[in-house]
Amino acid sequence: MLKIRDNWKEEVMFDVRALGSEFFFLLVFIRSLIGPYSPFAFKLVFAALTIFIISLFFHKFDGYVARGLVLIVFVSMFYNSNLFYVLSLLLFIFLIFVCVKKNVKKEYIYYGLIIGLISVMVGHLLGNWLTTLLDLYRPYNSLI
Repeated sequence: MLKIRDNWKEEVMFDVRALGSEFFFLLVFIRSLIGPYSPFAFKLVFAALTIFIISLFFHKFDGYVARGLVLIVFVSMFYNSNLFYVLSLLLFIFLIFVCVKKNVKKEYIYYGLIIGLISVMVGHLLGNWLTTLLDLYRPYNSLI
C-alpha cells in the first residue's frame, strides 16, 4: 500500500519553487541548444543577463519569481498551446502562493514580478533582433 509522507506539502512547495531556480533555467537553456532553437536560446540568454545585471545593483527581489516568469513566458510562447498556457499560468500562480507561504516578503515578490517582466521584454526584443541580424548574414541555402 502507498504511504503518504508526512512532509509531502513541503516537498511539493520545494519542487514548485525549484521551477524558478538557476539550475532549472540552465537546464532549459541547455535543452534549447539542442536542435534549431537558437531564437529561443537567444531570448533566454538576454533575459538571464538582464536579471543578472539588475541583481548587481538591486538585491531586494525574489529571483525565483523573476526566473520563473521568464521561463513560463518563453516556454509557453515556444510551445504555442492553449493547454500549456493554462498549465503554465497555474504553475506560476502556485509559485507565487508558495513564496507567500514561505514568508518571502511581498515587496520581494512584487519586485521579482517587475524584474521578470523587464527581463521578458528585453529578452524578447534583443533575441528577435539578434535572430533577424543573423538571418541577414546567413547564406540562403545554409542549414545553420
